[in-house]
Amino acid sequence: MPTETPSLEDNLSLIAEEFERTIAFYNSSHMEHPLDSTVPVFVCGDLVEAPDTWQSMVGRSGYSVSTLPSPVESPEGFNPNEFMVNIGLALRELLPEKEEANFSIVNFNALPEAYLPERFSIARVLVPVGIVVGVGLIIFGVIFTQSNRAYTDELRSELAIVQSSVAQRGAQIASLKAKVGPLETTASELDSRISAMGRGRTAVQLDLAEIVSLAGERIALSSVNYKGSEVTVAGSAPNEGDIFDYASALEDSGRFEVWISSITEGGGTCRFSFSLK
Repeated sequence: MPTETPSLEDNLSLIAEEFERTIAFYNSSHMEHPLDSTVPVFVCGDLVEAPDTWQSMVGRSGYSVSTLPSPVESPEGFNPNEFMVNIGLALRELLPEKEEANFSIVNFNALPEAYLPERFSIARVLVPVGIVVGVGLIIFGVIFTQSNRAYTDELRSELAIVQSSVAQRGAQIASLKAKVGPLETTASELDSRISAMGRGRTAVQLDLAEIVSLAGERIALSSVNYKGSEVTVAGSAPNEGDIFDYASALEDSGRFEVWISSITEGGGTCRFSFSLK
């Protein structure tokens, strides 16, 4: 299905964005001689018919905008601005060579085929060279094969000895693997136990750190006995309120369930015993 061609107004923002990007790229690559506002900007095509859009295209850069003059003469009624790209491509084919002494504008591709200079064919050079190299390689291969036939037979006898030795080594390796199997099982069990002990030690360290840190300055711990999943904590405090606050703090930590085993008072000090699980 045919699609609608975007209008000039639709493409103007893209043209302005591409213009700014081109100027920025050039200035970043030529910081010693950047493009300033004195450089003229020429337009062609549909932009020629819309001069009120020129300033919005160049933005606030201050460049002067004008119509691109045609490099060729055109007949009356012909608008060269619509075909400026085609004119440029045509002139590019007709430009003389860079040498000052060459003023010919003849394009040799336009000459009849009978007058065209014969093209150089690299195949004419490569084919004979390839044939010579190929024949040389064949002769060298025959000589090399004959001279190494005896050496090949010697290598075959040595290979038989090596294969026999490899077979013996393979049998020894199989025997060693049979002995290593039980050892690997034992090692795996030991690794599991060591890992479990490491995890248990880490848990004990975290529990003890929590018990000591929550005691603060009001609680004096006298013993901490760790047995399995239970911990017995004993100590003293100035009053029962401090003891209950300590027990609540242990509960709130989320690591323990607290049972107060005993609280005794004497000599102005309350002694307690907790069971933590």
